[in-house]
Amino acid sequence: MARIMQTARLADRFNVEKVLNKKGKGKNVKYLIKWEGFDETTWEPESNCNGCSELIQEFEAALPSAHPSYAEMVKEAIVNLKNRKGSSRYAIRKFINEHYNIPEKFNVSE
Repeated sequence: MARIMQTARLADRFNVEKVLNKKGKGKNVKYLIKWEGFDETTWEPESNCNGCSELIQEFEAALPSAHPSYAEMVKEAIVNLKNRKGSSRYAIRKFINEHYNIPEKFNVSE
């Protein structure tokens, strides 16, 4: 709880540079935020991202079309790769990117 309050106070003083990723559903959605002037990123609810609703909208608009959850994509990749190339992290990432047309900037390796 203290971390959330601390982050909320920081969001009042710092600007969001970019929205990098999203996780969760419904009320539990959080965005991976790159803050201006900092190398570190943090997962934040939209309410902690002072004035970044436009950046979130741009991020959401750029998301690839609907695809299965990451876990489902990994399971499918492992099943398909098991008998052919093995299921290394690289092979799984390549399979998912090729089969779901996920743009490079949303590469599942990040």
